Amino acid sequence: AKLCEGPHAMLFDALSDCTCKGACMSKCSDNSCANMAASTDCKTCIADTQAGCGKAFNDCSNDI
Repeated sequence: AKLCEGPHAMLFDALSDCTCKGACMSKCSDNSCANMAASTDCKTCIADTQAGCGKAFNDCSNDI
């Protein structure tokens, strides 16, 4: 099975939306969201469970 099929896709999409359209958009739009390596600021935001995408990241990471 592929990582991004079925119920896994919803978790991945939530992380992607948070990263590129939500809480981390300002830190990730010109790197991770542009299919480039994530900057340190972007990675920090993605991992931040308070002000960033940490919940979505953890949900997606712990799914498989």
